[in-house]
Amino acid sequence: MTPVSPRMPHHSPAPAVLRSRLAALLAALALPAFAAGCAAPTENAATPSSVVYPGWESCTAGSAQAGTSAAAPHLDDAFQPVSAILCQPAIVHPSGAYPRPGASPPPGASPPPTAERRADDVKALVAALRLPSEKPSNGACTTDAIVIPWIALLDASGQWIHPGTPLDGCRKPRKEVLAALDQLHLTGDPPPAPTSSATPGCTSMWADMIWVAGESNNGAGTPDALAAPDNTPVRFCVYAVPAGQRGSGKPGGEFESARTLTPSEWTLIKRDLSAAAPATPCRTPATRFAVLHTQRFAKIYVESDGCHRALIDSTSGPGALRKATPQLSAVLFN
Repeated sequence: MTPVSPRMPHHSPAPAVLRSRLAALLAALALPAFAAGCAAPTENAATPSSVVYPGWESCTAGSAQAGTSAAAPHLDDAFQPVSAILCQPAIVHPSGAYPRPGASPPPGASPPPTAERRADDVKALVAALRLPSEKPSNGACTTDAIVIPWIALLDASGQWIHPGTPLDGCRKPRKEVLAALDQLHLTGDPPPAPTSSATPGCTSMWADMIWVAGESNNGAGTPDALAAPDNTPVRFCVYAVPAGQRGSGKPGGEFESARTLTPSEWTLIKRDLSAAAPATPCRTPATRFAVLHTQRFAKIYVESDGCHRALIDSTSGPGALRKATPQLSAVLFN
């Protein structure tokens, strides 16, 4: 399918403009080169418009045409979306990351079927995708990868684009994008859950973000993760922190166990944390912690011992650091 390219002016630039461009190019070439794991563009002003395709076919065909989000231009005002297609493969990595639809499967394996879901309430998502990427952070970042579903945006005529994803300082999707995705009303069948994983939704290691938040005094946010309804199937993963990691800049926990909370347990935890007081300064490292996955991108962290704190995620900024009660610890660790 031939893409419809954005209209571009065809007049020749003036000599003064050419000289200016040449000077800018020479200045750029003179800059020292460096490599950084989180290096990425931070401004979108000079980003070209997204390629516009004439008609949507399928997730597999679309991703093969448009490629990955990392290479896609950020959404500008030239395209006016009225709906979105989210492409989610049926096989989901235990970390929660979605492999790109159409990606080559391992040797001897069949490509995973892709679930195609549609949303028409895209105002918040469009606004979030038009945000710029933030400057790379020099602070602490978590080690977990957040990979959102592959997105196509459609306009009223049926043309579509694949937008790039605005990133935060840790080079992960901005919280505004994650929040907008969580709020979409999707139609279509979701991808089936994995059936062969012994620890669905849990990775082999996870960073102890309670300790990181406590050390950086970054725990006064809004506890959005408590907004999940009482009947939400909340799974949690327990991680043990090796002695050599405790009290370090970003302790890493090793997977220990996992299960899904009952509705009554989740109701108790929500009630407990909603009334919990802010955590006081404490520097006693925990030997274990739990990670509760309450929504697609929202989590709650709870220490089993040490300072007995909980960190409640926010989708719009820093999390909320609270005191954890013995009742809460008993539900998760006993």
